[in-house]
Amino acid sequence: MLVKRKAQTEDTASVTAIWRASFPQDSEETIAAFLAAVPLKYAFLAEQDGRAVAMVYGLPAAVEGKPLQYIYAAATLPEYRGRGVFGELLRYALETARSEGCVGSFLRPAEPSLQGYYERFGYRPWTYCERVHGGCGRVVPIAAQSPKAYAVQRQRWLPHGAVEWPSFLVEYAAQSGAYATPEAWALCETVGNTLLVKEWLGEGEPSSLCGALRLAEYEWVRPAAAGEVYTMLLPFTNDKLPPPYIGPVFD
Repeated sequence: MLVKRKAQTEDTASVTAIWRASFPQDSEETIAAFLAAVPLKYAFLAEQDGRAVAMVYGLPAAVEGKPLQYIYAAATLPEYRGRGVFGELLRYALETARSEGCVGSFLRPAEPSLQGYYERFGYRPWTYCERVHGGCGRVVPIAAQSPKAYAVQRQRWLPHGAVEWPSFLVEYAAQSGAYATPEAWALCETVGNTLLVKEWLGEGEPSSLCGALRLAEYEWVRPAAAGEVYTMLLPFTNDKLPPPYIGPVFD
């Protein structure tokens, strides 16, 4: 019998085991950092014969003051895949979000091939993005920011109609690297000699930050009117939810 439930504090070991088996590219430090930053009350588990075999997080967000659920870290132990376990767990997470007053659920498919899977549950493309590559540009003064400082200042730079994330999620995302330049605030991650730009708020472009950090190039995933699907939305009500600015989606 499959049991679906919300995770509890004592489920840390189970969540870690599923995460480790499903996302082998993530280091132990990465897993520990997420579990330390995000309360387990946002996770859902599916149990088979008393063993946790699948999980998913329903993270809090909002748009225009309306609460939303963000689906994250969807994972099933390899030996339990293909049995419909995750589908049942996702339906449970969606039902819970509806009962708690959310107006919809959104997610970012890990790869394009998963778009069809999520469409079976009613998700449809909501926002789009484009990937911009460039080299280093003029050097400008920069200041590294603490995760907390970035979360505070970010609110002042956000465009109208942006998805609202709670501070603890923004602070978690900013652990990868946050900077202020004379023109903008940026959320980044350095991989080798490349600057991965997750968010750029303000004027100018990432080439100036890339140059200041003495990196060879940057890759910027930025919002676009069309192109690559960035997020998918499943509305629960008749509330009109126009495509907003999303920002970091913790992928």
